[in-house]
Amino acid sequence: MLGDNPFGSTLQDALKGETVQRRPIVVRSITLAEASTVHILYISTSERANLESILRPIASASVLTISDLDQFTQNGGMLGLSLVRGKLRLEANPEAARRARLKFDSQFLLMTRAAK
Repeated sequence: MLGDNPFGSTLQDALKGETVQRRPIVVRSITLAEASTVHILYISTSERANLESILRPIASASVLTISDLDQFTQNGGMLGLSLVRGKLRLEANPEAARRARLKFDSQFLLMTRAAK
């Protein structure tokens, strides 16, 4: 996680003990210098002014970028989150994922809106 933590301990508690391919999921705050070393990077809304300087250096790194910043996917992020009438809306930018050598599953893309 880069920037302020809007989740408190909730996310860390929810994922405690969870694994992906037998590797533990670790939720932690990082610095910009560490951004290219993680698999998934949540960018907090506190980083709005720094978004370009965060995304540019990791654009080709295999790091899935996620944020609830407005216009996140239009600005180069991969997965944008928003609440619309109390429901979570996902917006995907498959082109940004492709540049990072990542691919969204076609079934997953059916659940998302495409970035415009």
